[in-house]
Amino acid sequence: MKTHFSDLFWYIVIGLLVILCMALWLIYVPERYWIDEKWAAFALFSFFLFAFLTKMYWRLRMSTKFWALMLAVLMVHVLAYVPLLKYIQRASWYLIIMPIEAMLIALAIKLVLNVLPDLTTRL
Repeated sequence: MKTHFSDLFWYIVIGLLVILCMALWLIYVPERYWIDEKWAAFALFSFFLFAFLTKMYWRLRMSTKFWALMLAVLMVHVLAYVPLLKYIQRASWYLIIMPIEAMLIALAIKLVLNVLPDLTTRL
């Protein structure tokens, strides 16, 4: 896939804005208002999980069924993990659990939509 200059420009601008927002947060927001580390890790790992799954099934991006299934899976993901966060104290557990979850989600997509992931997907 060929990336155009304007796409690359906007990727860089968005990345720099994210870094700027994080820096401003660290500088100006008192530490007592920061969210707990396990919630931040949950949000970060969940983002990467669903971003990777979306990238693996990118050819289905125009399918309403695909997005409905992804939304349902995201809801189940959040509803399952929120109670577990009481017991998960270290973010390293996510590194074990989420790859298994990714395989289960891929299985669900196969069963519901009868589509396999793009195995040439790179991170």
